[in-house]
Formats: sequence, C-alpha cells, structure tokens
Amino acid sequence: MRLDRKLVTNLVLVGLALATTGVVYLTRDRPTSEEREARPRNLIQLFPRDELVRVRIRQGDRTLALRAEPAPDGGTTRYWVVGRGEVEADAEAARSFLRALELSAFSRELDAAKADRAAFGLTEPSLELEVEFRRSRGKISIGKQATSPSDSSYVEVTGFGADAPRIGLIKTGALAELSVTEESLRPSWLVSYTPSDLVRFSIRRGSGAEQRFVRSGPAFRREGGERVSRTASDQLLIELGSARATSTLEGGNDAFGADAIAMVLEPTENRPVARIELGGPCPGKPELLAFRRTSPQPGSYCVSPGIRRLFEGFAAHLDDDTAFALRADEIETFTLERGEQKLVLKRTEQGFELAGKPPSKVELETGNGVLSGLVSVRGEPVNAPDLAALGLEPPAATIRLASSAVEHIAHYEERVDLGKPRPNRDLPLRRRDDGRVLLVPADVAAALIPDPERFRARRLLELTPSDFKTLVIRRGAVRERLRRTDTGTFQLVEPAGHEHDAGAVLGLVQALGTLEADRWAAPKPEPAHGLEHPTLTVEIGTEKSGKPQTLRLVVGAETRGGFFATLTGHEGVFVLPKPLIYELSTSLLSRSVFVVDPASYRGIVFRAGTTTLELERRADGFVAKAGVGELAPALIERLVATAGALRAEAALHAGPARAGEGFERPWLEIRFLGEEPAQSRTIRVGAETSLRGESVRFARIDHVDATYAIGAAQVRELREAL
Repeated sequence: MRLDRKLVTNLVLVGLALATTGVVYLTRDRPTSEEREARPRNLIQLFPRDELVRVRIRQGDRTLALRAEPAPDGGTTRYWVVGRGEVEADAEAARSFLRALELSAFSRELDAAKADRAAFGLTEPSLELEVEFRRSRGKISIGKQATSPSDSSYVEVTGFGADAPRIGLIKTGALAELSVTEESLRPSWLVSYTPSDLVRFSIRRGSGAEQRFVRSGPAFRREGGERVSRTASDQLLIELGSARATSTLEGGNDAFGADAIAMVLEPTENRPVARIELGGPCPGKPELLAFRRTSPQPGSYCVSPGIRRLFEGFAAHLDDDTAFALRADEIETFTLERGEQKLVLKRTEQGFELAGKPPSKVELETGNGVLSGLVSVRGEPVNAPDLAALGLEPPAATIRLASSAVEHIAHYEERVDLGKPRPNRDLPLRRRDDGRVLLVPADVAAALIPDPERFRARRLLELTPSDFKTLVIRRGAVRERLRRTDTGTFQLVEPAGHEHDAGAVLGLVQALGTLEADRWAAPKPEPAHGLEHPTLTVEIGTEKSGKPQTLRLVVGAETRGGFFATLTGHEGVFVLPKPLIYELSTSLLSRSVFVVDPASYRGIVFRAGTTTLELERRADGFVAKAGVGELAPALIERLVATAGALRAEAALHAGPARAGEGFERPWLEIRFLGEEPAQSRTIRVGAETSLRGESVRFARIDHVDATYAIGAAQVRELREAL
C-alpha cells in the first residue's frame, strides 16, 4: 500500500514532536544553558524555591532538617525544623538561610577529574547539605580549609541535574551562613499574636490572683468589669509580639520563682492558646531574664529586661479615663443626638460630609480635627454615681461612633451618654460599653458637643498679589499704608519718607491672599472676643471686574492657639494662628537700613562706654589710627565686616526715639566717617529688650526716623571685641 506524501510528512512531524517532548521530560530537572550562563559559579545553578521539599544538614554528629510546607492557596510557605522533635521555624531565619544557600557560589572552581578528594577532606566532610526539590536533588559537601587562600574551604557539589561532580573553593564568610544550627532556625519570637488576634488574655504575678481581660470592641476590659486603657494593652501586646529572644536558655527552671509572671493569650479562629512565663535572671547571664513558652512551639530563652518593664507599665496605666476607645482614623460616622437635634458627620473619600438638606462638605483637616478632639477627651472617674442627679438617666445627649475598621467586627458602634453640666460647667458622661461614669472638665467638654460652626470651610480669601490695590494696617495709633504702583510693585505711602521691606510685604500679601482660619469660634461676636478694642485691623483694597471693594479684617483678643477675628463677607468669629498675627504686628519698614558698605567710608569709630576705637581706611582695608596701639589684622577685619552687615530683626516704630529705649547714653555707637560730614552715618544701639522671646536691642541710624530691634548677639560680639 502506498502512503500519501502529506500523510508521511505529518507522521514525521508527530514523531519529531514526541521525541522533543521526551527529551524535554528527561532533561526537565537540568539547568538550561541560559541558567548555567546566568549563574555560572553558583553551587546550585537552578534553585526553584517554590519546589523545595527539604534541606538535610549534617555537621559532625548533629543532624537536622528544614522542611518546606507550601501554602495550599499559593500564600506564604511555612518552614519546619526537624531535630529534637518538629517545630515551626522562624520564618525570617529560614528565608535567610535559603537565600544564602541559593546565592552560595564557588570563589574558584577546580578541575574535578584531577582533584584529590581525600586530601581536600571531601571523603569525610565537616558539613553536608542534602537539598531536595520536587524534581531534582543534590548534595553539597564542605571539606578542609584551604592552605591558600586561607579564607576558603574546599567544596564538592553532586547532583542537581549535573552529569559530573563540581569541586572548588568557597569563601569562609559564605560558609558561615550555611552552618546553621537547630537553635538558630527555631523561632526566636516570644509571642506570635497581635492585639487584634486575641479574644482574651490573662496575667498572673507569682502566687497572686489572675487578672483576666476580654475583648470589648477595639479594646479590652476586665472580665466582668471596666474597660482598660487601649494604649496600655496595645503597647504591651504589640511590643511583646515584636520582641525577640537574645539567646536560648538551657534548663534554668530555678529562674522561675515566686516573682515570675505568667501570661495566657487566647486567639480567635481556634488558633492555639499561647502560654508564656517571664522569670528572674538567666543562669550565667544575670543581665538578661529567663523566658519560656510552653505553647505553641515550646522554647526557653534569655530576653531583655525591658520585657518585665512592659508588664510593669501595663499595670501602672491600666485604668482607662478616656471617653472613647476608637481612634480618630477608625471612625466613619459621628452622630450627636440632643433632644430633637441631630448632628451627623460621615467620612467620605474626599473628606467628610455633614448631614443636612442638602448635605454640606467638610474639609478633611476640619473633620479630622473634630474627631481627634473627641477621642482625646478624658475625665475623672465617678464612684457610685447617682445617674439621675448627673442627668444621665435619661441622658441629655448621646454620642454614637460607628466603624467598620475594627478587626473581626463587621460593624462596631460605640456609645457615650452625656449628662447635665455641673455648676462649674464640668460635664458628666457614661460609657455604654462598661457603664463607667467620668466627669469631664469644662474646658475639654466643648469637644464632645461641637458647634456646627466648626465644620465651616476655613479658607476665607482667594486673592492673588495682583488683586491687592491698597493695604492699610492699624496697630493702635500707628498706621501703615501701601498702594500698588503702575509698575506692579508696592509703595509705602504712610509713614511718608520710608522704604518698605519688599520681602516682608510680599510674604504678608501672600498670607492674606490665602487667609485661612485656624478654627471657627462663634456665630457672632461677644465681648470676650475683644473685637471692640482690636489688637489690629487690616483693610485690603481690591478691584475685580472694575468693582472696587474694601475687605476689613479685625483682630481681637488672644485665645488658645491664636487670636479672635472677623472679616467682611463672613458671618461669625474665627481664630487666626499666632504666627500670622505676629507677622501683621510687625512694621513693614525696611529692615536693611543698617547694611553699610565700609569701603565707601574713610574711617569707622566704635564707642562702647569709655572705650573708643577709630579705624582708618588704607588701600583695600582698615588699620587702627595712630596712637591706638597694635591690633591684630584679623580682629580689625572681623569688626569691620560685622559692623557693615548688621541687619534688623524688625522695625518697631516710625518717628522719634521713645523713653526707655536707651539712646540718651547709647550702649554701643558706630560712626562711619564720610569724605564730607553730611555723608557720615551713625548707628546707635540702646537698651536691651525682648521680642517674641528673643533678646534684642533698640537701634537707630542717622537719616532714618524709626527705631528697630537688632539681634543682641550681633552687637554683643562687637562690644566684647572692643
């Protein structure tokens, strides 16, 4: 029978495909040429970590194994140490060892066919590692230390898909990472649970009574009792979970005496209960404490003495005087119900939303500020409270905080009842989760009942520098007025005859153009706000679309964190931050009036008390006038440079010097001598004072009718040098 040519061709192709498949199958465990080229010196040229089964380690008469257990869902692989029994390995230690094994390489490869295995110590190796993958296996044998180079040892690799053994040298440093022990692979963690993992825990000190704590939402409370501080319990449990053993403890049962601390941690989801015990000093290491874990994965260790301080800190700060257990970032909805009034603040993707018709947007920072103030409220516990007398039965108001951020609880709601303010305006409240009653000081109680005004947008102005046409600042009887010129710059109109500080003006214009309240204080002014006798006023003249407008900012009395203020076009009283008010309170006169070029003068005369020093210009520098005596050139140079670079911290006021500024008998006087008397300039430094906590001195200069504050340190250097 004659076969069709096409059929023959197809049969040949099928045969070739089957042959290729067979070759691929038979050589599937061997490194490809590309892999060999990529890792030419690695002891194991193909290291499929996800296919690892186990590593057996023989060192002398000790044998152990590290077994890999892949997660069934493709998650993180777990590792087990098989030696004196089988325990789960410390994940970090296991991964570190496998990484070292994967990267271990020959420092120099030798000709295996000519190698003297016995002379190299490879017939009786000091360390053997048998590595088994699902589809390949091999062995690494470490022999004697080489004579040259002395920092290397002989190594032989067999298997792993290679046809012949490979022999060479390995660096001692790399070898040290492969010489692991059972103890180095065993878990060094003390507790493997976090606060959210637990449903309850207990602590017993010596023969004392056991204290039991059960989960209550995001916090814990005494079993059958009150809530305990979430901060204290979290600190204890989180730091225990992150602590690591310093070394292994052999024996040491005597270290767990009458003052030992025993702790039991019961997790969720049927996970094993953890039982730990903290004892006294470690045998042979008195600076450390003995620690043992009986479950899960028993082990005894020496640990830092700081572990005992964790328990002491927890005991000292156990009582909870906070109104709420939730943290600000966990709160999704805040609800305040007071009679028929209801205020609801909800967190959104962009910020917050205040319920209403229609709902109003609340800036993220504002909403977070309200919630942060709320959860920071603390009070004094009230023992045996009379709920009716305190206005808590029935409550005058109720606060509800809702969250879905508490682990293992799909929806958690925390409730606090508010009572009637006491005669001193202190406010009683009751936590619903444990019934604890607290008395909150009046100055803190306001955070529990936020005024809707607090949720208003804090941005007050949106002006560019070019929108400013005039700017008038009044500080008591002092008035400064600026106007924008046709060239786009500012000119100081009042007080007349002075230059303005361009940098200060630009900074002030930018700050006013983006004016933002620190917070809203009240819907309308009250005498306590001090607005009838303002600290200062600012008038901003603008012109948009051909319509001139004057905006008036009135700054009143000082309050917590700032000053009360009002602004044209905005109802209500707000608080401006102190740094802005300090900036507005500072004169806009130029601060560079003291900067002088000494090279433009023929001499400089310094006077301090009865001391006078006169310098004369010679060529490019200055020298002491004849008869003064020898002065070091470096000293003269420093005096001249400092005198010419003096800069005011602030302009204090225009006009003549005032009593008390110390210019009748100047503390320091610097006179720059011009070629003509009219060209001379004199700087006079007067009495010392303080400006916003900094030490300064009053200072004036000829031809500028104003007093300035100059840094005391600048002029002190000059006087001391004299």
